[in-house]
Amino acid sequence: MSLVYAGVCCHAPGITNRPAAADPAEYASLQREFARMRAAIESSRPDALFVISAEHFANFFSNNMPAFSIGMADHYDGPIEDPEWLGIAKTRVPGNQDLSRRLTALTLENADVYFGHGTDNPADDVAPSWSRDGRWLYFASNRDGDWQIYRLTLDDASAPERITLYGGVAAAEGPGGTLLVVRSEQDGLWRLRLGEDGLPLDQQATPLPTRLSPADWANWTVEGNYVYVLERRFDGEVAIIRVDPLGREREWVASTTGVPEQPGLGVFPGARRFLVSQSERSDSDILLVRDFE
Repeated sequence: MSLVYAGVCCHAPGITNRPAAADPAEYASLQREFARMRAAIESSRPDALFVISAEHFANFFSNNMPAFSIGMADHYDGPIEDPEWLGIAKTRVPGNQDLSRRLTALTLENADVYFGHGTDNPADDVAPSWSRDGRWLYFASNRDGDWQIYRLTLDDASAPERITLYGGVAAAEGPGGTLLVVRSEQDGLWRLRLGEDGLPLDQQATPLPTRLSPADWANWTVEGNYVYVLERRFDGEVAIIRVDPLGREREWVASTTGVPEQPGLGVFPGARRFLVSQSERSDSDILLVRDFE
């Protein structure tokens, strides 16, 4: 999908609420510009419109006001204001839930997400990750007393489903219909096969050849068909290991030092560059491991 048009305009309610209060010449000029924008949009023949606007407390309030939100409905009714006061009749605009889901999935790759309010549970809900098909959102939670992996859909975020039996503090889908899980009480990374219903077969978990500790629950990531893991050594050096979760082969790819026990591994597409958090003196920085063969 390509961008075929971009534009910006004012949205003051007085445009339709009290047009007689404006200077007639200026109002006529505004109407001409709106008509020109409409013609330009129609001539670009877009497949979908991304409309970015102020929220005006239509869905959120001061106790829960995100920086941005993405609509996931099949249609949208508006405006929310009184049609007689605003001068715009109520109407229904079609949505595209599949497109919204894909856009949300891309957004989550580069945004911090917290499910404390989204799941409406007093427990800790952390470490979200997106399924490869964009249908499921995985996260870890201690809502049942111990750390387990749950999943939910954006269609019904109020009903997360527990999918592990033997614990988990982080999870991500791997290649070949697998779910990779970090346990809360066991070192290493575990591979769980996904059944026909999409649920992992926790009774058949297979350990991958890694030495990942629970403290490094987020110092690993999936890129393509491989898993990249930070492994700590007694001398303080940290190795970045590439693991094939299906064939179970492992390969050293890079080393560094000073990596704290906290989330901090990122893999550039194509796995030619890495970003890790690095502790130096009293602060934390980002260390770039440059291109390598």
